[in-house]
Amino acid sequence: MLLEHGSTVIVTNNDSELFYVLKWCERVGKHVNNWMYKEDSFPFCLALSGIVVGWTKEMDRALYYKPFKEFISEIEV
Repeated sequence: MLLEHGSTVIVTNNDSELFYVLKWCERVGKHVNNWMYKEDSFPFCLALSGIVVGWTKEMDRALYYKPFKEFISEIEV
């Protein structure tokens, strides 16, 4: 699974996907900045490799881009 690879980001394309990933991150003990919940510019990419959730709005900054659907299929709900 590439979720923990430092160059992987999860691509969210709307509010619902972003909210789901952020809540999952909190559930597994990662630190999420509150301003991320107010983000409304998509695509918005989240890096989950560390304890603090990282982000980028650019689509040329990571090595692996994982679509939200793939993220959902790989995590334990």
